[in-house]
Amino acid sequence: MKKDDLSKEDLFRLLRIKEVEQLGQVNKAFFETTGQVSVMFQSPKKIKPGLSILPDTELLNDNPLSSDGIALESACFTCVNCGYTQNFTKDVMIKNCDSCKEDKWIKAVL
Repeated sequence: MKKDDLSKEDLFRLLRIKEVEQLGQVNKAFFETTGQVSVMFQSPKKIKPGLSILPDTELLNDNPLSSDGIALESACFTCVNCGYTQNFTKDVMIKNCDSCKEDKWIKAVL
C-alpha cells in the first residue's frame, strides 16, 4: 500500500465496491495497474471474524470497550490499525496488538 500510495481508507472504499463487509471474508486482494482492486474471497466455511471496512467514524460508534480499555463482553476483537483478531474475556484489560503494537480495538464482525 505504501508503494502505491494507497491509504487504508482508499483500500476499504475499493473493497466496499466489491461487496466486502469485513476482512475475514478476503483470501487475497490485489491492487491492479488499472487502479482497481481484485478480490479473491474465502469460501463460506472459511470466513472468520474480522475488521469491518466501514469508515472509522462508523466503526467506533458501537464499541464494547470501556473508556479505560476493559472488555465489556467476552468476544473476538480486531485491531483497528492492522486487522489482527484476538479473543478477549469480559472485564479484562485489553493489551496492545501482538502484530502492530497499537492499542485501538473493536469487536470483530462475522
